[in-house]
Amino acid sequence: WTDRRIQEVISARQSIVVTFWPEFVKQKVPKEKSKAERRAAAQVEQRSIAFIHGSGKVRVETLDVFCSAARYAADTRMLYLSHFHGIYLIQPTTGSLLFQLTTKRDSGGGIAPVDVRDNQIYVLAGNGIVYALRHPKV
Repeated sequence: WTDRRIQEVISARQSIVVTFWPEFVKQKVPKEKSKAERRAAAQVEQRSIAFIHGSGKVRVETLDVFCSAARYAADTRMLYLSHFHGIYLIQPTTGSLLFQLTTKRDSGGGIAPVDVRDNQIYVLAGNGIVYALRHPKV
């Protein structure tokens, strides 16, 4: 991946997960503030994630996330991708997206990397509140 910048490398039980920085498209910003804001709001940040299984098989997925951070939990053998609007639960050996946890409330600036223990997902939101979520059944 000489053409991409690596953001994170996460070691999972039988695989390695690599997240890449998004590719930003350079464009001229309109001078009128409302037009510039509309253009910025229409931008979607896509994050490429490579899942490398122990056999050497590679699968690359692209997810629409903003400000992401990943964490692997050995107890559940799952990858948790925190981002500005929630958490994705991913099976790291296949790259399959199993669950999307989102909030209707303002998270106050995003979601920090989660912690998982005793069938609970502990989430620190940008507003300073720690949420204890019941883990979905896999």
